[in-house]
Amino acid sequence: MAERATLGAAVLGAAWLRATALLRAQRVHHGSWPSFTGRAPRIANRGTMVVGSRFAVRSGQFRAAFRVEPGALLEIGDDVFVNQGTTVHASQYVRIGSHVRVGDVCAIYDTSFHEVDPGEGVEVAPVAIGDNVWLARGVVVLPGATIGEGTVVGANSVVAGDIPPWVVAAGQPARVLREIRTRGRRR
Repeated sequence: MAERATLGAAVLGAAWLRATALLRAQRVHHGSWPSFTGRAPRIANRGTMVVGSRFAVRSGQFRAAFRVEPGALLEIGDDVFVNQGTTVHASQYVRIGSHVRVGDVCAIYDTSFHEVDPGEGVEVAPVAIGDNVWLARGVVVLPGATIGEGTVVGANSVVAGDIPPWVVAAGQPARVLREIRTRGRRR
């Protein structure tokens, strides 16, 4: 039993050391105890990236990716978990609150990357995700979207506008399905 505890502490220590080294190499401002398990995420920080304490990324099958363009800001709060295959791209401003859980293969973008109609221009608008939010597998968050505190967004949903706090939302585009009556932090 003591050997298991020692092994577990060694694995956590290695995850912390690896995460700290990568974040520092990419000039990411970070809080205490970041951890990366599995493959390290791809980080391209050409702007400002700030992550809080206990920032955790798990990339078993697919690597997560974070990209911040010059002059842009990506803010991630405390106790945030990002699962494998997720991509976060900040061309201007993306904020992810504290105690947020992001499922496998999600995409959070503040830009459309290219114009839809010729001459229309590329859409770029800030994205804000509140505290205690859970994005299930495959959620796509588009430019200008806001997700209120405590909200759960169902699998494979597309968030294209404002989702209020403490609701369950799903669909393409995501719509409110019901209210969440019990408030509190997610585990």
